[in-house]
Amino acid sequence: MSLIEYIAISIAFGIDSMLVMRRHTLQMPIRLTHGLAVSIMLAIVFSVMFYAGIQLGQLLRFTSPTGDADMLNTNTMVFVGLVVLTSIKMLFSIRRNKKKELSLYDLSRWSTVVALSIASGINVMIVGMGIGFLPSTTGDRWNALIPIAIATWLLSYWGIMMGRQKVELRENRWLVVALLLLLSTTVYRITLL
Repeated sequence: MSLIEYIAISIAFGIDSMLVMRRHTLQMPIRLTHGLAVSIMLAIVFSVMFYAGIQLGQLLRFTSPTGDADMLNTNTMVFVGLVVLTSIKMLFSIRRNKKKELSLYDLSRWSTVVALSIASGINVMIVGMGIGFLPSTTGDRWNALIPIAIATWLLSYWGIMMGRQKVELRENRWLVVALLLLLSTTVYRITLL
């Protein structure tokens, strides 16, 4: 994968983490220094889960001793399927936000922060597993980890600051932007087939 694809995926999940952090600090504000530590924790957990997903995908990748092109197409379609599955899951969260209020958690407790980071990182791990199926991801460790860590850290901290200031935000539009970024990487991969 190219660095631009990793950046697009990282910004998509950074936007998702921004919305989650804003939602929780809107009702239960935390200090900015604690918010900085929370965003760093979220970035670390997202990076670890992304890398674990990539490694798991590389273990499960279909291989052929002859380097058959059909296996490459199959691996690419697994990536496309996992990203589309994650996008559909995020799309259902837009519908859920419209219907009911989501439960909010107190981010001043570290056990809550770790649990929320892991729960939010499931989508990151699924997409990472899809990336692991691609044959060109063997040596891309730093190209994958640095953008996800930076985007998650900066955008989640921005979400904490917006939540503290009670900034009005149209979450659905931001989620649509994140979905478009995710789906653009799949369209690009399909065009390379």
